[in-house]
Amino acid sequence: TQEDLREQRRLLGTVEELNRSVEDMNLALGQLSLLVEEFEQEIISGDLTARRVQRTAVSLQVMSMLTRAQLELDRNNLGFAAEQISAAQATLGVLSVDDPAESEDIYGDEELVITILDRIALALADLPARPDTAGDELEAIWSLIIEALHTSVEETDAAGGE
Repeated sequence: TQEDLREQRRLLGTVEELNRSVEDMNLALGQLSLLVEEFEQEIISGDLTARRVQRTAVSLQVMSMLTRAQLELDRNNLGFAAEQISAAQATLGVLSVDDPAESEDIYGDEELVITILDRIALALADLPARPDTAGDELEAIWSLIIEALHTSVEETDAAGGE
C-alpha cells in the first residue's frame, strides 16, 4: 500500500543518514588514529615534554568522549550523549587554569581551550531541542581540538622540543 511505501522510504532515508554518520565517525576515528600514531612516534623518539604528554592525553580523552557522544546522538540516545559531552567538558576543564601565564606555559593556547569549552557548552545547550545542531557543534569542536594539537606540536618544535 501507499503507507507501506512511505514507511519504507522513510526507513531507507534513516538508513542512509546512519550510513553517512558512520562514514563521518570513521573519518573522525581515522584522524584520531593518526594523532595517536604521531604521539607514539614522539614517545619513541623521546621528543616529548611532560606538558605535551598531558595536553595530548587530555585532548585524546576529550576526542574519544565526543566521538561516543556523536554516536549516541546518531542513535537518538540524548541522555548518554549529554553525559559524554559533560564528561568531555569536565576533562578539558583541567586545561583551563586561573593564571593565564601558567596556562600558556603548561597548556599552550588558553584562548583556544576557552573557545572549545564555550563550544562544548553550546552543544550541551542545543542538545535537548536541537540534537542536529549539537552534532554540528561536536564536529566543530573536533576540528578545534585537532588545531590545538597541531599548534601544540608546532610550538614544541619551534621551541626546540623543550
